[in-house]
Amino acid sequence: MFNKKVLAATMAVAITGGFVAESSAMEVATNDVGQVLLGSGYFAENGFNTEIAVVNTRTDAAVLAKVVFRSHMKSVEILDFLIWLSPGDVWRGTVSTNATTGVGHINSTDDSVRDAEDTAWGDVTALDVDFFTHNVTATGDSTTFGHFEVIGAYAAGAGTYTLTDGSSIVVTQGMTKDDVRTLFADEGLRAATTTQCTPSELNTANVWSATAPCSMELMGEVRIENGTSRATYHPTALKNSTDNPDVSGYVNANPAFAISTGAETLVGDGWGPAGVEWVQEVEKAVAANSSSWAWENDSVITTHAFVTFPTKYRHEGDTVAGLCGTNGTGGALASSSTTYSAPFQNDTDGTIVYTLNSFDNSENSELIVTTGSSVSGAPTTVVVPDSLPNEVNYIVPAYLSGKDSGWAYYTWVQRTGSNCDYTGVPLTAYTYKFGSTTGTQTAMDTMANK
Repeated sequence: MFNKKVLAATMAVAITGGFVAESSAMEVATNDVGQVLLGSGYFAENGFNTEIAVVNTRTDAAVLAKVVFRSHMKSVEILDFLIWLSPGDVWRGTVSTNATTGVGHINSTDDSVRDAEDTAWGDVTALDVDFFTHNVTATGDSTTFGHFEVIGAYAAGAGTYTLTDGSSIVVTQGMTKDDVRTLFADEGLRAATTTQCTPSELNTANVWSATAPCSMELMGEVRIENGTSRATYHPTALKNSTDNPDVSGYVNANPAFAISTGAETLVGDGWGPAGVEWVQEVEKAVAANSSSWAWENDSVITTHAFVTFPTKYRHEGDTVAGLCGTNGTGGALASSSTTYSAPFQNDTDGTIVYTLNSFDNSENSELIVTTGSSVSGAPTTVVVPDSLPNEVNYIVPAYLSGKDSGWAYYTWVQRTGSNCDYTGVPLTAYTYKFGSTTGTQTAMDTMANK
């Protein structure tokens, strides 16, 4: 978890990933715009809040998306809700801690979302609820630290739609949220095939679609702050890929895909053609063999790391067909509910093993938890592995002894015997620079994590 004593001046940058390109229906967007957003983390403890913004970057399509919050350790769902975005629209919300209950809390006065008990749009407190705690049963898990997903579900291109009751709705910038909600509630206008993609194609067919990645171009921004300092990052965005023409490069290629707030929506579940499991496609898009970053570590500034395994919860037990476990149906072990399928380690917490190598600016190198160094990166000591046990992991790396800056990299270790159809480990990762004094930190160049 966050080291609460050193959170002062902060910034965030995506850790660059070393990866091997895999043939996948989807890929990580280098411009942070896609149909699905994987929010690596939110934090609402010790006076810190997390502000989240989700933008519909298309000015010619309306979108319905689902937001799901999950805990940091076991990734259990603690809240989900729908957001209705008109063309060019943005939704904003703030995650904090309820001072009375100590539970994570979200508030949004944005008219793109409303509390389930509200009867009209535009209420002063459209969404103002505590996260649910009944699923958070593991010791150490919490609702004030975790990650989230934004799943672009349905899209409707610009134009006039004739509803099944004979009335009409015009999809355009500035349309009312009541109209957006009414349009997506009309199942009679839903596309039955995967051929609709662009707004013009959607409008010609007078339908809205669950398989329109060209029309679902979402972007997110997350800001963690305490009033005097802040850290900002863009969630990892999954976009359509041209590598697999058989499914037209969809993030979601299932025209029968359905969402609701009454049933959990799992990453990859039913996203494939005819509703097949596609979590492995998500994992191929984000899998990395290694991750690297530049660091500082002196009396004023230190660089910490934030590593999330956004699909790990799909590997728990023996319930998902198609994952790369030892059991032919996909899980870790037959009839087991306490183990994790590959590439996660086959134990009760699914820990990921890694090694960390640190270099200074003169190419001196040192492996984690060792002493001594060598020139030009030729290590003379034995690699000592460490591990990350949670879905979201906040860590303080061990950098080169006695040095104040340099660069470092993780090497991610798959479980022995893994038969995944991708290499590496599916993850998102960011660094944060923390200072002992307040002030503005200079941001490092940001690249989308692979």
